[in-house]
Amino acid sequence: MPETDLNQRDSLADFERRDVMLQGKTKLTFVAGSGPAVIVMTEMPGISPEVARFARFVRDAGFTVWMPNLFGDPGRPPTIPRGLLTMARAACVSREFKAFAANESSPVTQWLRALAAHAHPICGGKASARSACASRATSRSR
Repeated sequence: MPETDLNQRDSLADFERRDVMLQGKTKLTFVAGSGPAVIVMTEMPGISPEVARFARFVRDAGFTVWMPNLFGDPGRPPTIPRGLLTMARAACVSREFKAFAANESSPVTQWLRALAAHAHPICGGKASARSACASRATSRSR
């Protein structure tokens, strides 16, 4: 796999862009690979070059990556001004991930579960989600 400059915008050209409508909400979702589905859930600052690199590792390990754009500008490296704007939403985003990890309900967690249910019959295998976070990687299987 070619090395990516993590300080440059990632075009995400090797991912298929899909507008996925579930539960009445459409989210741009980047899909790549073959094999069982893995939902890559991005935290702040969104789909950065680092997150895209992580998704490629998952794809290259034999999975189909489904990476919804939950917020931010996909492929853009983080900057302080953009980070401050994203941080303003931190409490909301953190609440969503805590709800997902605790198997609780919220609009975003419901949409992510619907995405997993959508991707599972298309790709096969166990439904799985991975959090693309610098400090931890969590997984949930059903």
